[in-house]
Amino acid sequence: MIATAAQLIVPTVLLAALAAAQQPPAFEVTAIDGKVTVGTVTATADGVRVAPRTGEPTSRPLDQLLAIRRTDPPRAPTAPAPLQVWLRSGGVLPAVAVDGVAPAAGGAARWLVDTAGGARLELAQTAIAALRCREPAPETFAADLRAPETNSDFLYVVKDGQPQRFRVAVARIEAGRVHFDLGGQSYDFPLTGADSVAAIVFGKNTGFAPDRQAKPRVAVKLASGENCEGRLESIDATLAMQLDEGARLVVPIDRVLAIDVATERLVWLSTLEPRVEQTAAFDRKWPWTVDCSPAGPGIRLGGKAYTHGIVVVPRTRLTFDLGGRYDLFEATIGIEERGGPQAHAIFRVFGDGKLLFESTPFVLGTAPLALHLPLDRCHEIAIEADFGKNFDLGDLCAFADARVVQQ
Repeated sequence: MIATAAQLIVPTVLLAALAAAQQPPAFEVTAIDGKVTVGTVTATADGVRVAPRTGEPTSRPLDQLLAIRRTDPPRAPTAPAPLQVWLRSGGVLPAVAVDGVAPAAGGAARWLVDTAGGARLELAQTAIAALRCREPAPETFAADLRAPETNSDFLYVVKDGQPQRFRVAVARIEAGRVHFDLGGQSYDFPLTGADSVAAIVFGKNTGFAPDRQAKPRVAVKLASGENCEGRLESIDATLAMQLDEGARLVVPIDRVLAIDVATERLVWLSTLEPRVEQTAAFDRKWPWTVDCSPAGPGIRLGGKAYTHGIVVVPRTRLTFDLGGRYDLFEATIGIEERGGPQAHAIFRVFGDGKLLFESTPFVLGTAPLALHLPLDRCHEIAIEADFGKNFDLGDLCAFADARVVQQ
């Protein structure tokens, strides 16, 4: 029997769809020199290789990269995770299951966390900041997470449908039950179920954040919500990394949304502590802000949002110690979009006290200006916003993406 054209088209379409589904995801790889390459990514301890759809592959050491970002959404959506684990290092792990692991003799209590992205992590309980077991979270959970007790843990439970909160010392999780001390007596309560634990917030001194691993280090964000930091081991069909907590995370590459790289070759000024000089405007010294604006989250210039940067109000000069290690200062400057309509200010940059740049007056709506200033390995850099003709009327002076770079 001879197949019709329509009969031939259907298998062809299915094969094409299957082939597309088996293609590894593409990522946009941004280097610290601003160069961007798009393609499939593989990596080892020696560096990162990007294979574009057309053209020759390129390779770079990890410490020359800034970010690796997914260009298309994951093919398989992730179901909501019933549990959420916060790490003392700042990481967040949506989880489908949490239980205890028998510690070695004399060792600390340990948890086994199955994350929503498919990783299985064994973590010391001392590295855990909080656990939420059900939605909605207990009423005081968010406030307690921001300001935990010093030497006590908060345990939230639901019993007979009623929420309760106790100051306790959590000992361990074992066989699906939380063991804790309350008033000198030992108790345990189910981790899940109708009557069970709703959440735990550990005290400031009942654990500790791990030491951060040396740069270059990475912060990885997964489609399922995991955010964690550590050392990148490899990328191929899977991403493998060692968390600062010591656990090894291995997930399919299709789950990865973004990898941000922290390297000694590029340092955001917002991560450094400056020496501050200010002249009051109308007898008030306005605080300078880091990675946000006094007007709200983020930094907005020319219709673009920036996640890194510094916003100051005239007259403010911030001086940073660079130790003579950097070749270039880069930033995008302008009046933040939420500044006042009469804003009028002047921007300056100094290297070891020498004027490297001075702007003409900026007003609200002046196009942002990108700066690329050689530093000649100076020991100090200073950024300054000075009064314009209106003294100070909403002068939110932004140094967005302000950074120093080793070439």
